[in-house]
Amino acid sequence: HFTQVEELNSLIGKVRGETEDIPQDNTGADQFDNKDRPILSILAQNMQDPDKLEEYNQLVNLITKFLLHAADISNPAKTEDLVKYWADGALVEFFAQGDKEKEMGLPISPLCDRDTVKRQDSQIGFIKFVIQPTFDLLGEIIPGVKKVVVPRIENSLEYWEREKLI
Repeated sequence: HFTQVEELNSLIGKVRGETEDIPQDNTGADQFDNKDRPILSILAQNMQDPDKLEEYNQLVNLITKFLLHAADISNPAKTEDLVKYWADGALVEFFAQGDKEKEMGLPISPLCDRDTVKRQDSQIGFIKFVIQPTFDLLGEIIPGVKKVVVPRIENSLEYWEREKLI
C-alpha cells in the first residue's frame, strides 16, 4: 500500500512539474493553473506527446490499480452504519487469522490479536495512517473526492474517536 501511494504521488508530482509551463487548452480546464489542475485533465491534454506516452501509460495503469485498492479499503468513506458493519467484519476476519496463528505457534500478525486489539483504536489508526493519505491522494486525481468522500472519512474518524471515549 505505502509503496503504491509513494510511487503514484511521485509520478503525479513529476507530471505536474513537467507541465507547469504548458499552455492550457480551451476545454474548460483553464480554470486551474497546471499545479492545481486535476491530473486526469493534464494527462488528457498531453497524451499526444510521444515522448511522454510510456510515462503517462505507467501513470494511468498505476491510477487504475490505485482506484481498485481505494475501493477495496473504502469502508470508512461510507455511512456510519456501514462503517461499523465493515469494521466489525474486518476484525472478525483478523481475529480468526490471529487465533489460527496462535494455535500454530506463530507470531500473531498486527491487528489480529483479539486479546490486545481495541476496535476503536484499530479504526482510528487505519483511518489516520492508511485511509486519509489514500483518499487525499485520490482527491488529486478526482477532485470530487475532496468534496464528497474526504468529509465522510473525517466523520468516520470523529465517530471512532467519540466511541473511544465511551
